[in-house]
Amino acid sequence: MTVLRYLLLPFAALYAAVTDVRNWLFDHGRLAVTHPGMPTVGIGNLTVGGTGKTPHTEFLAAHYLDKGRSVAILSRGYGRRTRGFRYADGNSTADDVGDEPLQMFRRFRGKVCVAVGERRAPAITRLGNERKPDVVVLDDIFQHRYVKPRITILLTDYARPYYADFVLPAGRLRERRKGARRADIIIVTKCPNDLSQQEARDIVGRLQPDEGQRVFFTTMTYAPLPGDVPQKALLITGIARPEPLENHLRGMGIALTSHLNFPDHHRFSPADVRRISVAAADVPAIITTAKDFQRLRHAGLPPQVMEKIIVQDITISVLFAEEAALKALLPT
Repeated sequence: MTVLRYLLLPFAALYAAVTDVRNWLFDHGRLAVTHPGMPTVGIGNLTVGGTGKTPHTEFLAAHYLDKGRSVAILSRGYGRRTRGFRYADGNSTADDVGDEPLQMFRRFRGKVCVAVGERRAPAITRLGNERKPDVVVLDDIFQHRYVKPRITILLTDYARPYYADFVLPAGRLRERRKGARRADIIIVTKCPNDLSQQEARDIVGRLQPDEGQRVFFTTMTYAPLPGDVPQKALLITGIARPEPLENHLRGMGIALTSHLNFPDHHRFSPADVRRISVAAADVPAIITTAKDFQRLRHAGLPPQVMEKIIVQDITISVLFAEEAALKALLPT
């Protein structure tokens, strides 16, 4: 344990006590919980960002589309400059609905209803009345306990599992590790694609799932880049953990002239635009994620810079041939 973390432990204990009281109030019926009448799947984590919620949310939505079901995604719209309930549409920007909801709307080309609303219970009611989806996928719902989904999925990063973390500010946990008991399904994300069965069993042993909880493992899958693969490129990211993407691109033989690594959900300023333009001057390509592109496209970059941008799409794959087993647990 580092000295800084040791010094922060008293503050972490105070933070944990506050979340304990809040969870007790929900557990004992002192704070009201809504049970939506329609099938709902909630997805979230114990930590602050970086577990891959968006590609897993897209995985769930794609599953329901493949089954011929109408599906809506409801997010709080982190990073947006608006308040209240809003639908994403073809005119939306990241400032309107947030970069991740906008990415998901464009990923499905309007086939999935994407909405944002910080008050989830009335937002679900409005979705049901106005759009009448067969299923609602609730993004980043784990600590929003005013709504109880039919199935709750908890994500934890392979490189930063919650069992090895601490409560804020000593670590990255939003609440104590025991909060994981509320999940029906635990998914260990961003695993190596060659994760061994033995290591997976060891991880399950450390997770100590309750009886009835199922544990799955997923890995990030990078789609082929559109067009010819550049020999060198500038990488721009504003995501929680860009290291796997950077390693993937280098593994493809792409020489990264530099990596402009901004904070998660970063809103690009005029100074950032100038910095990007200078870094992009002598490279044939700029690679970024779909999430970052939602903000870059409205940042005011010069056309000669925008035309160099290549979007790296990221999806997930379920390891150990357990995709069917995972989908079988989802409400229909």
